[in-house]
Amino acid sequence: MSVWEEDQLGSEVVLPPLEFLFTLTQIQDMLQVSRDYLVDNILWMRGRSHNSPRGRLQSINIASPGDTPVWRVSETDFKLWMRSKGISFTEPVNIKLRKKSTSVRG
Repeated sequence: MSVWEEDQLGSEVVLPPLEFLFTLTQIQDMLQVSRDYLVDNILWMRGRSHNSPRGRLQSINIASPGDTPVWRVSETDFKLWMRSKGISFTEPVNIKLRKKSTSVRG
């Protein structure tokens, strides 16, 4: 590869996967359940729960050691859990991206 070729743009760009982390309040609001019900019946808190994680929604503590726990649920785990429970969900489509991609194509 010459110096000139290395400055050319490729036809494909691989973006890193971005994992959104929901707060417990966001999960609680989307599922329309109380915080107590969420913690007692739905969540499996990694490093804290003593029951089996089977069938439960995994939550992780993202706080530094020694700080107050800050629990989060990954978007992927949430989607997989909802599918396993037969809960349907929809994802919004970014209209701005759709318009830009059609205008670029011509």
